[in-house]
Amino acid sequence: MSHWTKFCLITDTHGDKINTECADAFLGFCEDFKPDIRIHGGDYMDCRPLRGGASDEEKSEGMQADFDAMESFMLRYRPNRILDGNHDARLKNLAKNGSGIMREWAKDGVEKLRQLFEFLECPVQPYTVWKNPYRLGPLTFIHGFTYGMNPLPQPMAAFGNVIMGHVHYSSHVSRFGYEGWTVGCGCDVNLEYNATRLTALAQTNGWISGEVNLATGSYRVTPTVYRSINA
Repeated sequence: MSHWTKFCLITDTHGDKINTECADAFLGFCEDFKPDIRIHGGDYMDCRPLRGGASDEEKSEGMQADFDAMESFMLRYRPNRILDGNHDARLKNLAKNGSGIMREWAKDGVEKLRQLFEFLECPVQPYTVWKNPYRLGPLTFIHGFTYGMNPLPQPMAAFGNVIMGHVHYSSHVSRFGYEGWTVGCGCDVNLEYNATRLTALAQTNGWISGEVNLATGSYRVTPTVYRSINA
């Protein structure tokens, strides 16, 4: 008898920018769906003050609310696989490459993350093209390294069938004999730093789920759009 492994993924919850209605709907879905693999696709924190183009107002913010909101969601979701995103990497890069008191502060933050994910018994895939991909049979999950209105062909050429976040909207592409999906975000879809990007007009809240037959390589993928920016 063939065994199907069920998975679900939410991504881009962005800490204190999480959309609580979408998050609650997703957790309710998980309760019914009962996935074997629960993936967070990255950008679980927003880390606004560490953004390269951060405004003076953003730089003056603390990050405790960001961490607390992320921790609260993770404890409810209980993922068993986390993919770091580019926002999460900001804190880890500062802990590694920063200087003085900022480096020490960042190292404390990274240690808090380590303790939380250790408590959850959840492996974390760093945000690099070598270590970020998580493979489940014929599917590869990444946070995402490309953006714009056509972000899927490059990762599909690299990884085959791919599911990625990063761009905050839902789409599907068939190319090179593979399939690719981008996944809507779990955060608010009107983040201020996206205000000048045309892709912001396509943003959606949502998640993705499915099942994989590890013996045969068959798969079924179901994207869910909870709400679009124009709804």
